[in-house]
Amino acid sequence: MDPKCADMNRGRQVIQAQAMVAADGSVADVFVRLEGNFPATPVPQAPVIIDQNSCVYGPRVAGVRVGQRLQIRNDDDLLHNVHSSSATNNSFNVGQPGKGMSYEFTPKTPEVMLKLGCDVHRWMVAFVGVMSHPYFAVSGETGQFRIAHVPAGSYTIKTWHEQFGERTQTVVVKPGSTARVDFTYSAPGRFIRQNALPTNGSIRPQTSTLNQAAIDTTPMAFADSGVSSPAPT
Repeated sequence: MDPKCADMNRGRQVIQAQAMVAADGSVADVFVRLEGNFPATPVPQAPVIIDQNSCVYGPRVAGVRVGQRLQIRNDDDLLHNVHSSSATNNSFNVGQPGKGMSYEFTPKTPEVMLKLGCDVHRWMVAFVGVMSHPYFAVSGETGQFRIAHVPAGSYTIKTWHEQFGERTQTVVVKPGSTARVDFTYSAPGRFIRQNALPTNGSIRPQTSTLNQAAIDTTPMAFADSGVSSPAPT
């Protein structure tokens, strides 16, 4: 590890958050999006911000519109290199040698998912869903998500998770109502859940060594989630 990164995190337990799973099995950092034909909507003026803090990206999973600014900030007093891995034309590769530096990129093409990495610190990873419409969300620590102001209709709803993959359902959204959609992931193989964290845990491959760990093979879900439509006028 970079000695400066080690100094920043001294006395702290740093987790490679590939799968953040709560004690009840709720899964965070799931990117959820609708697929269908949608009317044009304005692109937000405010950027989506990803910070590099203590040699970790935050948030790890985010969403941005095509044409919206993606801003990546360096909060560390050391060199980071931000390198996107794009299957389309959302590629960039920039160095940020000092604290306070910021880089802005405007995605040109929808992409699920655009991976960000640091060529200097290989453990640093983040993922950005680039969408042509605003009907997407990222599940929080409770496993919940909400996609608001969806035009009434029938849609395909898809999820993406870095480790657990994709799921697909159909959702029907009625005017002025909220449609609940629940997804469940079954963990492939055996994973170790960290019990030391107060509100959520991290599961890792069984080869990881964690203190106060227990083997967990229960299904994981994110639930109590909603896709809502505005009331008819």
